[in-house]
Amino acid sequence: MPLLGAGMSVACGLPSGGALADWMRNLPLASHVDFSPVPSDKTRNPLWISQQILVRDPSLRPALQEAVADHLRQLEAKATPSPALLSLARTPNRPALILTLNYDRLVQRPRLR
Repeated sequence: MPLLGAGMSVACGLPSGGALADWMRNLPLASHVDFSPVPSDKTRNPLWISQQILVRDPSLRPALQEAVADHLRQLEAKATPSPALLSLARTPNRPALILTLNYDRLVQRPRLR
């Protein structure tokens, strides 16, 4: 059973977790958050960044979730499955289950073709 990581989606044109964290830090709803106390090893961690936004104002949870979901939907719509992802989908006797740690649904798209 294959286990896919973020590299599979980055190769398709989607952002890495670090790039997603950078994007979240620049959202208008994060403008009042002081990220300077964030440890350097966490500055590009999207979970850590989202927690910092929500610690500041928990009422922003729905807006943050919607902003991230919209951003990913737009990026996924433009993303092109990589040759590796297409090969996995076209492999004879391919596994019925593919595990992914990715935040996107690109792994599902080639199977639908």
